[in-house]
Amino acid sequence: MIDYYKILGITQNATLDQIKKAYRSKAKMYHPDINKSDDAHDKFILLNEAYEYFVKLKDPKRQKQRTTNTKANNEEFWNEWQQREKQKARQRAQAYAKMRYEAYIKSDVYRTAEVVNSIVDFFGGVFILLFVIGLPIMLFVQYGAVTLLVSAILILPTSPLWLRFLFRTFNKDAINSFFRIRNASLRTKIMRLILFVAINIWLFFTFTLNTLVELKVLGGAFALSFVLALVASRLVKSLYYRYLLFALVAPLLINLFFVINFSFSSSPQINSYYYTYSYNGNTTFTSIHLEDGQYDNYKGIRYFTDFRPFIAKSCVTYTIEDGLFGIKVVKDVLATYQMVE
Repeated sequence: MIDYYKILGITQNATLDQIKKAYRSKAKMYHPDINKSDDAHDKFILLNEAYEYFVKLKDPKRQKQRTTNTKANNEEFWNEWQQREKQKARQRAQAYAKMRYEAYIKSDVYRTAEVVNSIVDFFGGVFILLFVIGLPIMLFVQYGAVTLLVSAILILPTSPLWLRFLFRTFNKDAINSFFRIRNASLRTKIMRLILFVAINIWLFFTFTLNTLVELKVLGGAFALSFVLALVASRLVKSLYYRYLLFALVAPLLINLFFVINFSFSSSPQINSYYYTYSYNGNTTFTSIHLEDGQYDNYKGIRYFTDFRPFIAKSCVTYTIEDGLFGIKVVKDVLATYQMVE
């Protein structure tokens, strides 16, 4: 019996994600187009044979159908593999071995193995862009030009690391690999992650940011939730479910607290203030400054993605209610020409 575990360098308890990672690593090492040693071709064939074996062995549909006798199941599958699938896998591997390496890494077998990393890189790249571009812009709007200098001092020394990561993540080949996935199951998982991120962003701007809580407190709450998700992820074997913890569970726990507080609020109060603003023709992502520095600590209720309703007006009226958990929320904001009594 061929020792497929040894060929891939994995343990018998390896998850499918670990198998894919091992395959990617060794495929880069042994592909005949870049490895000219005498045994590279044979090692590459066996590597693909072992990879296909484990992909089929670990298939979730097969896992559901198997009996409690794991050893008997594996022996039965091995016999089926020897009779029906092994030769087909070798023929496919022969075809991959004849490809140029650039063509091989664009093939379905490699892209399927690579897709988990693509998900991580994509969301990691988005986070980096938000941090190195979005954060300095928000600080500049709030505190002025001096924050750009501070941001540059903090961010520029690390630029070789994150620039290399961004170039690797958002180059043409990586983007094509991410979006040209033929495997329906993988496409579904990616779309779920994107949907969960979008839902959390919507909840944050719609409910969380309209709660009278300072941004540093919100930042601390989300940071704590991600730390807990990191700890919990060590108990989860599936890489997809680990990402689910970060994309859905961690931010959703915080957002849901504020959604419930917001949705079951009561005792409306009407507060009106004069405001000023600096208008430079850009009607997006602009904040207003209230008289006597009102709500200076609550950036969310003074920050708007559409600033047009505030142009040429002078007063803003907030409808504020007491949230279910005792935290005040802003239910409505209206720009007017005069104070509302």
